[in-house]
Amino acid sequence: VLLGYTESFGNGKSDVWLLTIDGNGRLVNSRTYGGEERDYGTGLDITANGEYVLCGSVDGTFFIYYLNASQNIKWKHEWPKEDEEINIYDVKWTPDNEIVATGEYYGKYILVAKLNGNGDLLWQKHYLSEEYTQDTRRGNCINVTSDNAYIITGVGNTYKSRDNIGPNYEAILLKVTADGTMIWSKIIDRISVELFYRTFENSDHEIVAFGRTFDGADDEVGAWLAVFDQNGEMKREVLYGKYGFIFGNFCMETSNDRYILAGSTYNGNGCVMLVDKKGKRIW
Repeated sequence: VLLGYTESFGNGKSDVWLLTIDGNGRLVNSRTYGGEERDYGTGLDITANGEYVLCGSVDGTFFIYYLNASQNIKWKHEWPKEDEEINIYDVKWTPDNEIVATGEYYGKYILVAKLNGNGDLLWQKHYLSEEYTQDTRRGNCINVTSDNAYIITGVGNTYKSRDNIGPNYEAILLKVTADGTMIWSKIIDRISVELFYRTFENSDHEIVAFGRTFDGADDEVGAWLAVFDQNGEMKREVLYGKYGFIFGNFCMETSNDRYILAGSTYNGNGCVMLVDKKGKRIW
């Protein structure tokens, strides 16, 4: 199941686009959702009973939709832009049949929100910024851990330039309890370009994060796989710039304890890579 947007058909300039494809690559279903403006989907999860939770923006309003198995909307929760500057980028269905989402709050804070199974907001909290600064931070991905906590990856821009190599981006990883209390946070701020986009807990109960970094020692920009323990201490990291793989957008663990990585290359082409659990490339 794929989520994104299309400008080719639908109700407006672009629409949220949900695609279902079978194991042989054949199209099973195609649905669009949206209004008259530019709309797009940013995050998707499938519930235990085969229904769907997705998030994105429609007509400038960020939303969470709950769809039945036929991909019809059962309910929706919305954050109108005129009320609060909230952007939602990822969503997950939890084992206790609730929904957690992450994004940004007023462009300055990492946002985490939790809803019940009927779409009612239970709590909404923001993290990791100070008032009256130019720093911007956002949550890109959220996932549930085996101890029923939540891990969030994100990125910050501290508006500092180092050695004339541009703005300073920092990779962010944090863990919060089921009620939103922060357990710990990790900010990696080395040279100028550190970003985390995806995260999950692997079968060894380690936290895996994937994104992009700049290695000043080797003058190498590359997709970046980092593994942490449950206390947020980094155990190992691997860069893939030497393969031309520079931007890491997606990662997941396979059934045989390997990782599938996806992103883009130096020339803008898509890249998919299979690595072992230590991050060594297989193909």
